[in-house]
Amino acid sequence: RLTDLCDKFGLETVHQCMRQVVDRATEIAREEVLAIPDGTYCGRDTMEGSTLPNDNITIECTIRVEGDQMNVVLSGPPQTLNPLNSYKSNTISAVYWAYLSAFRPGIPVNEGLYDPLHVDIGPEGSVLNPIGPVASYASTGATFGLVFSAVCQAFSQAIPQRSCAAWCYQNTVTFSGVDPRDGETFAYMTHLMSKGGGGA
Repeated sequence: RLTDLCDKFGLETVHQCMRQVVDRATEIAREEVLAIPDGTYCGRDTMEGSTLPNDNITIECTIRVEGDQMNVVLSGPPQTLNPLNSYKSNTISAVYWAYLSAFRPGIPVNEGLYDPLHVDIGPEGSVLNPIGPVASYASTGATFGLVFSAVCQAFSQAIPQRSCAAWCYQNTVTFSGVDPRDGETFAYMTHLMSKGGGGA
């Protein structure tokens, strides 16, 4: 279809229309941010860690709104030996999700929506911005949700009628042992999920 549009209207016209869609999204996002009272809003959430000492993970979020611009600053503990380290794109995606959830429904989602948003995930070496190679397989569920929850808590101070509830956390159960039938070792992991705020 894109080729057909270019053939019918010309490449330049199609590019201009695409740009207008992005620019319109930016206008809408700035209107949404402008509707939030100027101020500083804070949120935090904690996840219990493993048996390692000092391994609890607490994420803190500070949102500063000034006019049609929003700054989100995150902080977290140093990267850990467990698989909950969240690589940069995962951390920022969690902020984006919380940000979009606070907007009215029906807005076209494209890069223009993120123009008023500025995200600071802190220096390298934290669980939110680890230095690789590092264990991170569980970050797309557990740590992502932790960041999302902290940002939503901050939003709840600014726009309580629009802020999203925290999402469901996963329970992961792992079994391992020796199969008595053949003496081979085995391991199995399963996810047990619950509703969370999305089911409210």
